[in-house]
Amino acid sequence: MGAAVKAKRIVVNPAKDVALPRKPQRLITALTHDEVAQLARACGDLAGRVYELLVLVLAYGGLRFSEAAALRVKDVLPDRCRIIVAESATEVEGRIEWGDTKTHAQRTVALDEGLIDLLVEHVEGKPPDALLFPSRRGGVLWNNNFRRDVFDRARTKVSLEWVTPKVLRNTAASLAISDGANPKVVQRQLGHASAAVTLDIYATLLPERSR
Repeated sequence: MGAAVKAKRIVVNPAKDVALPRKPQRLITALTHDEVAQLARACGDLAGRVYELLVLVLAYGGLRFSEAAALRVKDVLPDRCRIIVAESATEVEGRIEWGDTKTHAQRTVALDEGLIDLLVEHVEGKPPDALLFPSRRGGVLWNNNFRRDVFDRARTKVSLEWVTPKVLRNTAASLAISDGANPKVVQRQLGHASAAVTLDIYATLLPERSR
């Protein structure tokens, strides 16, 4: 409507000053540390260690699945206990589309030293440009294929049928907040455009004194 006023298509913006309804708070579902371990182990038992590590990175790093699918061996920084998130590999109409992250910005994501050690062991001897979490055929891991062949079967096995890869991203935020991380730290970890976005999504997880 504002654009129409500027283009002189209409004289007055009829939507200006309209009172909007309050935005309902989102219900955030997340896993505990024990549930993450169970789900990751189940994925590993079904399809190999690479998928166990993928679940752990999603649950503790808070990456979008498309970001995790694009990770390469060279993105693991063991000396800093970090991984670099610089690309995304997204399924679009039956093909993989490579591009920037959602916010078009590269970021580094902190991971526990123990998880970094497992990743270092996993990438040993692999070329720097090799995918960190490839499909069984060595190509890009498709979200739908991972869900069908591994993830959905694993979640049923451990009685966590309600869990989706999105819940793993929520889990990273939930566990970080429960450990006392402030919204700015969580924002950087998850790759949100601003801390305001993080607060909007995860306000219900914050202690009362921080809201």
